[in-house]
Amino acid sequence: MKRVAVLGEGVTARAVLSKLDYLNYSASSIEEADLIIASPGIPPSDYPKVTVPIISEIEFTYLEMRDRGTLPKIIAVTGTNGKSTVTAMIAHVLGCNYAGNIGVPFVEFIDKQVDTLALELSSFQLESCFEFCPDIAVILNISPDHLSRHHTLSDYMEAKARLFQNMGPDQRIVYNQDDPLVLTCIDGVGAKKLSFSFSKDLEGVLTRLPGRHNIMNASAVVTVGASCGYSEQKCRDQLNSFQGLAHRLEWVGEYDGVMYINDSKATNLDATINAIRSFNQALHVILCGQDKRDVSDSQVKLFLSAVETRSSKVYVYGDLAQRYKSFVTDSKKVLFFKDLDAVMAAIKVGVTAGDVVLFSPSSSSYDLYKSFEHRGDEFKRRVCL
Repeated sequence: MKRVAVLGEGVTARAVLSKLDYLNYSASSIEEADLIIASPGIPPSDYPKVTVPIISEIEFTYLEMRDRGTLPKIIAVTGTNGKSTVTAMIAHVLGCNYAGNIGVPFVEFIDKQVDTLALELSSFQLESCFEFCPDIAVILNISPDHLSRHHTLSDYMEAKARLFQNMGPDQRIVYNQDDPLVLTCIDGVGAKKLSFSFSKDLEGVLTRLPGRHNIMNASAVVTVGASCGYSEQKCRDQLNSFQGLAHRLEWVGEYDGVMYINDSKATNLDATINAIRSFNQALHVILCGQDKRDVSDSQVKLFLSAVETRSSKVYVYGDLAQRYKSFVTDSKKVLFFKDLDAVMAAIKVGVTAGDVVLFSPSSSSYDLYKSFEHRGDEFKRRVCL
């Protein structure tokens, strides 16, 4: 009986441990293990110094299903922004399940019979994949992120590229032809290449999701659908009924003519800029989060300038407030607060009918919250008070 050790104690680790009996494996200590499975939150630099293989839960599940002859058709999605939304869109259009970074571990499907699975994959999940090979890979965009773990943009891109390192002419890669870093990343890939780009023809299809970036997301999904034999009209019809995901430009409500939007999943600068560009109304933007220190001062300055230009008021709290404050001088539009309660109190006396309040933090949530979901729920709770 193979002895398996699991690094971590979170959702992924618990899911792996729950399936070991089914696989006829036994849970083991690190010292006695034949194989070690690492949770995505643990960086390779923290792996134990052992001679046995250390792989991700994604790699483990793929190899087990492949060797048992139960591997479904896998459509795997990565990118810096939009992964969850596109993964959910693909599942909605194709009528299949989704798993991975979107919240359901891949290993949960190891004892299930499914024909097709849409799989969201982060750089953390991919960096310990070695043989993983999807039928269709989707790469949406690349911008600097998670550099506190990956250290350089090149290393971050290398982790993303593990998605398609084993692909050949029998597989397909759907890629954003408008993103220079994506084009660099896929250079030399042996899979059949299918490109997507912004299409005005898709404007109006996503009636519940605003923004140019969501039109790009829809374009990627239509390209995936076509590669699976779906007509563009069929994809459009399905996308029209897509409800969106919580914490991604989520409509919270309208009170006294003011619209409140929860975009707590915006955990980097580009995501927040995309959110701001999705609205033409007067904007009150809330920024918060952990100062990840993987963003340069020049990037912060450009970001704050862009946000200030597009907003009526900008409200900042949390860990990054101190850093952001050092780049703001004599601005009557960028305001700093001790907490979210103080922000909401200021907003409720500063907005007028027709305005939009956009909670789009621009950074990770771990300064004050357990997760981006917790952060978004706290915002929504205060809106409804």
